[in-house]
Amino acid sequence: MTTTAEQPQSRAIVPYLRQFNDEETRLVGMLLAQVAPKANEQEKALFLYTAQKKGLDPFDKQIYLVPRWDSNKNGYTHSVQVSIDGLRLMAQRSGKYAGQTPYQWCGVDGKWVDVWLADELPIAARVGILRHDFKQPLYSVALYKSYVQTKKDGKPNTFWERYGPHMLAKCAEALSIRRGFPEETSGFYIPEEMGNPELVYVAETEQDDTAPIAQSEVVKDAPKKPQQQPRPIQQNKPQPQRPQPAKDNITPMPVKATSTSKEQINALYDLGKAKGHWQGQSGMCAFCSAELGFNIAREDFLQLSPEQYQHLVKAVEQETVTAGAGAGR
Repeated sequence: MTTTAEQPQSRAIVPYLRQFNDEETRLVGMLLAQVAPKANEQEKALFLYTAQKKGLDPFDKQIYLVPRWDSNKNGYTHSVQVSIDGLRLMAQRSGKYAGQTPYQWCGVDGKWVDVWLADELPIAARVGILRHDFKQPLYSVALYKSYVQTKKDGKPNTFWERYGPHMLAKCAEALSIRRGFPEETSGFYIPEEMGNPELVYVAETEQDDTAPIAQSEVVKDAPKKPQQQPRPIQQNKPQPQRPQPAKDNITPMPVKATSTSKEQINALYDLGKAKGHWQGQSGMCAFCSAELGFNIAREDFLQLSPEQYQHLVKAVEQETVTAGAGAGR
């Protein structure tokens, strides 16, 4: 009876693969304050536990705490996700991971190719995972229609429109890794597999996706405090100064904006659209989220600090949209 009573206790807690010290825990807390500022203490504790249990490094972007807007709760909820590198690492630590086959894609003809060169997007992608104790590769197939993430108009979002074949191949690889290494990776998904982040972060509205971002219904609650009082006083004075910062190579907006926050965001939107970085609000959210290192919804733009705003201005001005540029955003 003594042995029977002790067995559950010995299996109750899974040992950590990595134990964060006090300094690392403090740094992880600082990171979460930036990338998931709305996360509660329970969500942060779960993230910290999962990262240590699986031995994944948040600073190497192996594991994320991802905020998503829950319209039913009228607030943010957070889930733990991993990158494709995090999945590969977990598989490798099993000691049985022997690599994978090259990515392959096919079109409507069903012929698999190692390089996708067609202008149209592939119908499916596949990849096989190799294990030392498997006789053959374990293949998984990801269908484009099952994984493509779309905007409100039904068209692919920024990343899937530009890098659709690569995004689809990563979904197939993640699926194969989970099938091949269920004990190590069960329940862990990569962002490319999850629901459309551009739609999740943008609250439901009937407004056109190509409209200036600060004019949407989402931001109507945020400007109440700054617009009701400062707007009649501050907005009218800075406007004549707008042409002056144009000497700093920023045509649509000033480097040091003196207009209201709404005018700054609209100017940033116009600049990025003119330079081809985005075509609508969802594209702007995706671009700015990648630049600042944390997810931004439309309602969050009016809460950006001056330093964050200037960083986005410089990023939009310096970057040039070319074929193949920005892969991995």
